[in-house]
Amino acid sequence: MSIKIFIRSIALPLIYLALFSQNLFAQNASIKFDGIDDYIQTNVPPIAGGAARTVEAWIKLTSNTDPNAGGLQNVIVDMGAMTTGSRFTFNVLFGNAIRLEVQGNGVNGTIPVNDGLWHHVVGVYNPLATNKVSLYVDGVLDIAGNFTVTANTSATGDVVIGRRVDGINRFNGNIDEVRIWNVAKTLPEIIASKNAELCNSTANLYAYFPMNDGVPSGNNTNAMIYDQSNSLKTGTFLNFDLTGTNSNFSPGKVLNPGMTVTKFNRTVCSSYTWPASGITYTTPGTYLTRKTKTNGCDSILKLNLSVATSILTSDTVSACDTFLWSLNGNSYGNSGIYVDTTIASGGCDSIVTLVLTVGTIAPTTQHITACDSYTWSVNGTQYLNSIYTSYTYTNAKGCDSVVFLDLTINKSSNNVQSINACDSYSWPANNQTYTNSGQYFALIKNAKGCDSSLTLNLTINPISKVIDNVNTCVEYTWQLNGKKYTENTRDSVVYQSAKGCDSIVVLNLKVKKVDVGVTATTNSLFAQYTGAAYQWINCSNLNNVVGASSQNFFPVLSGEYAVIVSYNGCSDTSKCFNFVSHVGIENQSETTFKIFPNPSNDQLFVEGVSNEEPVEVKIYSIHGELLKIELLNKNNSIDIKLLDQGIYFIKIDNSIQRFIKL
Repeated sequence: MSIKIFIRSIALPLIYLALFSQNLFAQNASIKFDGIDDYIQTNVPPIAGGAARTVEAWIKLTSNTDPNAGGLQNVIVDMGAMTTGSRFTFNVLFGNAIRLEVQGNGVNGTIPVNDGLWHHVVGVYNPLATNKVSLYVDGVLDIAGNFTVTANTSATGDVVIGRRVDGINRFNGNIDEVRIWNVAKTLPEIIASKNAELCNSTANLYAYFPMNDGVPSGNNTNAMIYDQSNSLKTGTFLNFDLTGTNSNFSPGKVLNPGMTVTKFNRTVCSSYTWPASGITYTTPGTYLTRKTKTNGCDSILKLNLSVATSILTSDTVSACDTFLWSLNGNSYGNSGIYVDTTIASGGCDSIVTLVLTVGTIAPTTQHITACDSYTWSVNGTQYLNSIYTSYTYTNAKGCDSVVFLDLTINKSSNNVQSINACDSYSWPANNQTYTNSGQYFALIKNAKGCDSSLTLNLTINPISKVIDNVNTCVEYTWQLNGKKYTENTRDSVVYQSAKGCDSIVVLNLKVKKVDVGVTATTNSLFAQYTGAAYQWINCSNLNNVVGASSQNFFPVLSGEYAVIVSYNGCSDTSKCFNFVSHVGIENQSETTFKIFPNPSNDQLFVEGVSNEEPVEVKIYSIHGELLKIELLNKNNSIDIKLLDQGIYFIKIDNSIQRFIKL
């Protein structure tokens, strides 16, 4: 079966608009500001520096503007920037009267203007006058005075109507006939023009917005007002509803008519010479010129020009056999590019290009990647596995069309993770941190972009901490690290438990010490530690000296003596002193050997004895009982494994040392 596909794209026909004109709305309109967010931003630059100027307008309001009575300033016209002297503001403020101010100071009037009636208000700044500021209401001088700061208006900050340049103090009421002059107007000049719209634009008229650009209370789509001075600037409505009786054009002060604005709309094919100005325009845009009417007043002419060129369109057509082009009635049997020209409804050329393909429609291939399953919209079939297939159908033109499906099906996955962690575990799958054992779940995309369900079987093994509080006498060896401590200590050991987690054992050690220092004199031995219990012993047999339990010991016989000092549950024995009756201290001698380690739980090593000959070693209990006699071996070590825990004395020759068996 032959099949034909026809695709055509044609540009919309050009609507040729004949030249027509219309006057822009009625005179005696004004702008009703809602006092909330309405304002008009113009592109009129400020009158910079301290140059002379006059700002005038017709206003009508009922709002309270006196801040001393809970009111809010209403700004009529503002220009410049927010620095001292750089802002020039015409507003209604104290006493509901008009005010002219610069940033930092102002001159306030006395006549209230918030009575709901139309008032003509004028602010004049004349740098050459004695009183540089003059305020007029309804053609009468209200007040004259001076600023206390220099007026130096910033060159930036275009004129704003109905709001201050920093966005506050919005006007709540009607404003009409805004005029800005770059000269200081006199009272006769003000009175002469206040009751009529201006008829002409003079050289000193800096900006003039008569506000006649819309229909009072109508649906006004034009969000602009137009300056009728020679500058021909514009003002843009911001935040206005432009419909209804508020935030829209409103009936204005009834004044004698002045300048008019006439609008012309024109659409042409290439260029247009405007009779009003004699200028030829080739680009679209808005153009203005000024004419003098028969009554002597100015007429501002506004041209809205649309310039169209030849319309270019393109038709792309695929046909099975031949194609009959309805545009020109020709039949084409071969592929190619064909061009025809017609006249559009607007009178401009319409050039149409036909891109024609004659023959069978080329097959198309759809490359699809899906998760788990895919339903092909071409034939409505659901596929659960990857496949390469085709489908042939007849399109609306009766031509065969073949579509190939290159389908890749990726499978979702389910995975289980078993984790053992210490104290807490942060799972990268969902960036969650867990402190309790349990089963947790997450859903992520796998490498193929399909859903992957993850199950976490989590076991949290806690970190343990054990406090070992130990009180000991003299010294302590901690079996967990083999360290010996002789002072009060806080230490810790970290090791891994059977679960592979850190375990901490903290040692809080308090060492009780007894001072066993002895001072020897000619006739006595004196224990230096005061306030303890004392027992003097005979080092030759380790027996207690009967009755020798004072701090001071007076031996009767010559010999070796030591003292056992006991205090606060701890005892220690001093070195042995060789005491010779009636002989000076210089003839006494201390023990000559040392033992280590002390305390010990298996063997002692002796230092300071000669092993050239057998050395006899005697071990006594704390009560003086002889427990063991042996010869010192070649390693100078003594086996004490079989001794019970306690305090013992070791004697070599006539020297004695105390040791502790753990």
